[in-house]
Amino acid sequence: MLLHQAATRDAIHQLFDAVKAISVQGYDEDRRVVYWNVGSELIYGYTRKEALGRKLEELIIPEYMRDHVIAAHQNWIGRGIEIPASEITLCNKSGEEVSVFSSHVLFYDEYNKKEMYCIDIDLAEVRQAQAQLILKENMLQAVFKATPDLFFLMEENGTVIDYHGGDENNLYVSPEKFIGKSISGLLPEKVVSKFRSHTAKVVKQGGVSSFEYELDMPHGPTYFEARISYLKADKKVVVIARDITKKHKSAEVIRKHAYFDSLTLLPNRFLSLDRFILNMEMLSAQKL
Repeated sequence: MLLHQAATRDAIHQLFDAVKAISVQGYDEDRRVVYWNVGSELIYGYTRKEALGRKLEELIIPEYMRDHVIAAHQNWIGRGIEIPASEITLCNKSGEEVSVFSSHVLFYDEYNKKEMYCIDIDLAEVRQAQAQLILKENMLQAVFKATPDLFFLMEENGTVIDYHGGDENNLYVSPEKFIGKSISGLLPEKVVSKFRSHTAKVVKQGGVSSFEYELDMPHGPTYFEARISYLKADKKVVVIARDITKKHKSAEVIRKHAYFDSLTLLPNRFLSLDRFILNMEMLSAQKL
């Protein structure tokens, strides 16, 4: 961009003099600083007094970039080849890296000399947010790998849109067959019915709903506990399925020992008592 009026330049100086969030620097045709606002002091560490009169490449350009920056500036001044806006990594007074989004504009001063102005937006907070996001993503992936649970993200209508899990042996079908598909065509109808009713419950009431179900897997009957929650803001359903086969079998063993003699395998007094109470209740109901 090329602007010709010195008055416009002065007005822009006044506009950016007190701006702290954006760094604005002005350079003459020899790349010497002619303008340095408060934002530049904060981002790059040089005071206005320290920066004025010094060359661009001496202040904030890393050594490996200097030849390229000088050539780009000369091409714009001499040949009219604009410097495109982009994200770049510069350096501050302490030599530390500073990531900015940098845009450029050319002015003519009152002597018809060209001045280049750099408008830099500090990306430190953006980079920090990106780093935090990557950290959380890596932590989440580590959790997925460390736990045997299966995690599914679904639409309200039961369409599976994402999946994570450390043990794919407990998948009823492979991921490439269920991503983007509705569970109604993937699981037995009895299981689908449970998913539908509990999904409808959390969509309407919120909270977490859980239930157990059984699937015939290649390695034998497998029992699962599903916990369903609803992401209201995103209108998505999260399902966590846990293999509880061992727990289920242990409960069956305990129940069997409670009602059958461990030596003879004959019904013991607890089973007889339960059946007696049931028969009495049935007789009472018939009399009524």
